[in-house]
Amino acid sequence: KPAGPVALSSEPASFPFLMPDGVSLRYYIPTTGGIYETNFAGTQVKAVARIKPRAVGISWSHAGNVIIARYVGANIRYDLATGTSRTLDAKIRTPILSPVGDDVAYIFYDETTGEGNISVADSEFKAYKTVMQTRSTDWTMAWAGSDQLLLKSTAENGFDTIIGLKISTKELMPIIRDLYQ
Repeated sequence: KPAGPVALSSEPASFPFLMPDGVSLRYYIPTTGGIYETNFAGTQVKAVARIKPRAVGISWSHAGNVIIARYVGANIRYDLATGTSRTLDAKIRTPILSPVGDDVAYIFYDETTGEGNISVADSEFKAYKTVMQTRSTDWTMAWAGSDQLLLKSTAENGFDTIIGLKISTKELMPIIRDLYQ
């Protein structure tokens, strides 16, 4: 039994993901673009895929076979099982895959009009639903179940607002709003 933490990779790794089996972990090597899978002892490492290096964020599907890698200026959807990839529309920002289903939430923002919306699509982006209109690209989003998103916005004065957004009804539920005078 190890006396302390076990290095799972000899290189700096990012964006770990616990696989549904609960005993293996996938991770990304930003310098090479390698995606690997290992057990928690780091003794059974296998290469899964190679994607574009230097992603600034990765969102994993619930099964770990589809990812959306965020790069400066682009988002790319990778299907690790088939080895296919597709660059997403440049108006799509901060896409996040659902941890419990096959949906992806994102901000769709048109720079020329200054208008946008928060939308949910299937993971292949074949069909989508606009959930809320917005003029801000500063939302931070997280899934809070299969039908709800948590949205966080920070005002210029540093105060945060966090709201829940029920996807099916488009209902907004205030959760935290910093009070100030």
